[in-house]
Amino acid sequence: MDNIEEHPRLPIDLNESGETEELDKPRVGMSFVSGVDFSRFCHEYSYREGFELFIKNSDLLKEFKAKGVCRSGVGEKEPKADMTKRIKFQCKRGDLAKTEGCNATSCKMFVYGVLRGGNYEITRCQLAHNHELNPSCSNLMVNYRSIDQGTFERAIINDNAGISINRNFSAQVLERGGFDNMTFNNRDLRNAINLDRRMSRCMGDARALKDYFKKQHELNNEFYSCLKVGEDGTLLNAFWYDARSRDSYKYFGDVITFDTTFSVNRCYSKFTSANQVT
Repeated sequence: MDNIEEHPRLPIDLNESGETEELDKPRVGMSFVSGVDFSRFCHEYSYREGFELFIKNSDLLKEFKAKGVCRSGVGEKEPKADMTKRIKFQCKRGDLAKTEGCNATSCKMFVYGVLRGGNYEITRCQLAHNHELNPSCSNLMVNYRSIDQGTFERAIINDNAGISINRNFSAQVLERGGFDNMTFNNRDLRNAINLDRRMSRCMGDARALKDYFKKQHELNNEFYSCLKVGEDGTLLNAFWYDARSRDSYKYFGDVITFDTTFSVNRCYSKFTSANQVT
């Protein structure tokens, strides 16, 4: 799930009177200052028209491949549109593997962009669809559903106050004036709240363990501990021993380990950015 990003600098063309006009549809020869602008323009077009795009194929630049960027990468290793030398967008209903349910229609609509002379240029495109378009439903399509920060923060406050997720969602519907104005559904809100719950629990565990280790150090000078926490505050690794366990190790040679991710591995829903390169 991803927000519709702000409008990029659209390509400019001349009309018959010699005046400039903005083009709002992909066309061969259109040029963009970057792959990101090309990607945004294509997604904004599909949002207005009422269909979804996915990246059929792409090709990373060698400099980013050398840095370890790859299809399965995350963070700095995650591929972005400005790291590619070509991208082919295709209508989502043109590929059964990318289409939910049985909505695939073998649609041939596509837009193909190539990096040339520092700019991204559309070299081929086919805009015709073999299915109906639904611009009134774009806000609830998978690519374009989103929860803004203000709404998310209010939902977390309600959740902390003990308000159920269903009532939480109903309140958002009323606030926005009906389902037609929603940009997310009940499941999106549930996933977001559950993820926040898990993150809060993990960070709480790390703080609690750190406090416990501190108290043990004050009680016993021979107590040793080492705690590793991620940038987001989640507990990654922890090691500790006291005098008794050290003596026991001399006789038995056993070490007990715990998997600190056991409570966050289930039902994790990863939202794929509409602009992610695959």
